Parts: sequence; C-alpha cells; structure tokens
Amino acid sequence: MAVMMTGGIWLQSSGVAPDRFIAFFYTGLGASLLLAGLLFACNFAKAALAAKGKA
Repeated sequence: MAVMMTGGIWLQSSGVAPDRFIAFFYTGLGASLLLAGLLFACNFAKAALAAKGKA
C-alpha cells in the first residue's frame, strides 16, 4: 500500500502522467469503490433480513 501511495504521489508531482489521465483514473477508481460498497451494503442487508427471518 505504501508503494502504491508513493507511486501515485510521484506521478502527480513529477508531471509524468497528464492531469486528464489522473482525473480519469481517480474517477474510475472512485466509481468502482462506490459500487463495491453499495454491493456490500446490499448483500449485508439481505443477510441480515434472512437471519432475522430464521430467528
């Protein structure tokens, strides 16, 4: 994780990657993390309701 963070900071500060690439990358990363969180919440709610129904 530290290597990934260092690489990201270096890419931004060095100017190797253009700002458009960084914006596109962060948008994609944020969207995928949001969808993963929503899917987790949905599956958690389904499991909680199923457990409540069995009790």
